[in-house]
Amino acid sequence: MNILFRNRTYEIYIFANTVELIRNLDNPTPMTHIKFYKYHGTANDFIMIEDRDKHIETLLNQKTIEAWCSRRFGVGADGLILLQEDAKTDFYMKYYNSDGNASSMCGNGGRCISQFAYDQNWIKGESMQFMAVDGLHRAIIDIDKVFLSMTSVPGVTRDGEAYVMDTGSPHYVRFDQLDQIDIEKEGSTIRYNDTYNAKGINVNIAEINKELVSMQTYERGVEAETYSCGTGTVAVALSSLLHTNQPNGEYEVQINTKGGQLAVRCKKHEDAFVDIYLIGPAVKVFEGIIAI
Repeated sequence: MNILFRNRTYEIYIFANTVELIRNLDNPTPMTHIKFYKYHGTANDFIMIEDRDKHIETLLNQKTIEAWCSRRFGVGADGLILLQEDAKTDFYMKYYNSDGNASSMCGNGGRCISQFAYDQNWIKGESMQFMAVDGLHRAIIDIDKVFLSMTSVPGVTRDGEAYVMDTGSPHYVRFDQLDQIDIEKEGSTIRYNDTYNAKGINVNIAEINKELVSMQTYERGVEAETYSCGTGTVAVALSSLLHTNQPNGEYEVQINTKGGQLAVRCKKHEDAFVDIYLIGPAVKVFEGIIAI
């Protein structure tokens, strides 16, 4: 921590070029100003903050994060991501849902944090590896797309006609006619039923139309529809291969979300999947300063 400015009234401190603590000497309560960046991956949007020394994490709580993610009273986002130092990889991804709680892996968030790290010159070159709550990920920046490795899926279970799996986060996938579905109502009913209420689950309804799979997602932690969900996109892609009885082999599945198009590459062996990549754009929207 270094003193940036001082006079008779104010002292301004700076932490790692990201946090400013402004202390009014006539009022002992300090104000902390944090620089943030807004990114989105196919309309799945996030507040991104550099937190190299993990100081910012100590300042945050559930109510603060929830307020920042509010679309009426804050910046507005589906989640908040901290870019932190990691001893063995290029960085650590710390992810919070918009309800303010730390959460499981977010695929679109992983693509966005990779683009953010690249934009902030945390890495040299276009390839990187980082740790997240579900383990190691690799990412490649390729012009206007980010290729993100996802966790392997050792097996898929069934819940009636639905496919259930963990792609870094738990997902329920059912195929239906999207124009006949109210995703908010359907998703909430499934997410809070007796089977999934305790731990929660992300609910995806999808429809296969020739070479393109369309989907909608009700996301746990957001507790509403999101325009895109990365781990959900992976779950829908894998489920589509099972649903259409595709043989073992390598695939690239095109997925249409409300926020845009993504692709999933994978190797299928029965109901197990490895070498999974989520592919799509990650875009900086704006940057600003927010106070605690």
